[in-house]
Amino acid sequence: MKSRLPSPRSSRSKPLRVAVVLVVAACFIAVGAFAADSKWKKIEDDCWPLFRKPKKAPEAKLEACADVWATHSRRQFNSDSEDDLAKRALRYLYESGSDRGASIARGGLLRVGIKVGVRKDGPRRGASSGGKATRTHKRRRRYNPPPASRGDRKEAEKLAKAGVKDLTRKKYKPGVKKLQAASKKNPRSEYALYNLACGYALLKRRDPAVAELQKLADLATDESLERLIRARRDGDFKHIRKDGRFKKVTGYMNILVLNTIGDDGEEAVENIETMLQKLGHARPELEEEDKKRDAPQILFKEHAKAQVPLIAELLNHPRVRIDPLKGKSPYDMIIKWGAKIVKKDGSRRAESLGPDTADKKLNAARRKQNEVLSKPEKAIDRVDHVISTPDRAYNKVTGMGKRAENTVNKAEATGKKIESIGDKLSSL
Repeated sequence: MKSRLPSPRSSRSKPLRVAVVLVVAACFIAVGAFAADSKWKKIEDDCWPLFRKPKKAPEAKLEACADVWATHSRRQFNSDSEDDLAKRALRYLYESGSDRGASIARGGLLRVGIKVGVRKDGPRRGASSGGKATRTHKRRRRYNPPPASRGDRKEAEKLAKAGVKDLTRKKYKPGVKKLQAASKKNPRSEYALYNLACGYALLKRRDPAVAELQKLADLATDESLERLIRARRDGDFKHIRKDGRFKKVTGYMNILVLNTIGDDGEEAVENIETMLQKLGHARPELEEEDKKRDAPQILFKEHAKAQVPLIAELLNHPRVRIDPLKGKSPYDMIIKWGAKIVKKDGSRRAESLGPDTADKKLNAARRKQNEVLSKPEKAIDRVDHVISTPDRAYNKVTGMGKRAENTVNKAEATGKKIESIGDKLSSL
C-alpha cells in the first residue's frame, strides 16, 4: 500500500491559515484597544490632577476616573510615572474610599497585577473628600414607632377627626393640639400625622410641618406615601411650598418643559406632560427653545435630585444628559426635550416620541416614585455618580460600579470570541 504524501499546496495551506487567524485576531484587538483608549483620552486631562492629590479629590470624580482608567486606558502607552500615579490613586481609593470606590479600585489593581482582597471592614482611613468617610447625605434615625393598642387607635381616631374639624373652621391652634394628642396615642396614624402637618403649615410653622411629613416618608406605607404626593397640591401647604425641605420630602417641583425640535417634538412633550401629571406633579409649563438638541437634558435643583433617575428613565430616550440647575430660577426642574430626526421615504420621524403613557407603565412608575420618597438616598447617590462623569449621560454610567468588577470576565469572553473566529477561519 502506497503512502500518500501531502502535496506542496496542502503543506503550505496550514501555515497560511494560521497567519490569517493571527492577523484577524490582531485587528480585533487593535480596533478594540483604540476604541477603549479614546474614552480615556477624553477625560485624562481632568483625571491626572485628581490622581496626583487623591486625598483632596471629590470621591465620586475620583471613582469615575479610576474606573475609566482601569477599563479603557492603553497603559502600554503611558509613562511609568503616570502608571505609578494611577496605581497610588487606586490604592488610596481602595483603602479610604466608599465600598463602591474600593470595588472599582480593586478591579483596576488586579488588572495591573496587584492582588488585593475584598475589603470587608469599610474605609481604613478617611475618605478622599477630606479625610472622613462621608456620603452626600447624612444618616439619621428613621421614624419607626411601635404599633398602638386597639384602644389607643380608636381614641386617636376620635381626637384626629375633632382636630380636623377645628382646622376646617380655621381654629388652627386647638386643632393642632388635638392632632398632637392623636399622634401620641397612635404614632403610626397616617391620618393624624398628615393633618398635624397641615395644621402646622396653616400656622406657618415650617419646621414641625416638614418634620411630620418626614415621619410619613419614614413609615413608607402605601397610604403615607400617597399622602406625601397629595401634599404637593394641598392648599394647606401654600405657605411652605417654596421651602426646599418641603419639596425634597414630598417630591414637589415647579417644572418647565422645553421643546427644542419644533413640530417633531410636540407628541413627546405632550407625553411628558401626561407622565408628570400621572405621577402626581402639577401641570408643567410648556415652552419652545430655538437651540435644537439631539437628546434630552434634565436640569435640576439640589432638593429635586432624588426625582431625577426615575424621570430620566421614563423619558424613554437612549441618551439623557443631567446637570445641576445653576443660578436663580423659578423652576425646580427643567426638561429640555430633543431627539435625532430620521428622514426616510420623504417623511420625518423623531427617534423617540417620549414617555410611554400607558396606565400599566405609569402605575409601575408611581410605585417606583413611592420608593424614592421613602428612601431617596440611593437615587441621590446615583445622580451624584452620573454628574461626576465627563458626558453626564444618565444611561451610560448607571452601572459604573459593577462594570469595574466585571471587566475581567468581559476580557475572557473577548478572548473566547477571538478563538472561535480563528477556529472558523482555520476550517475554511
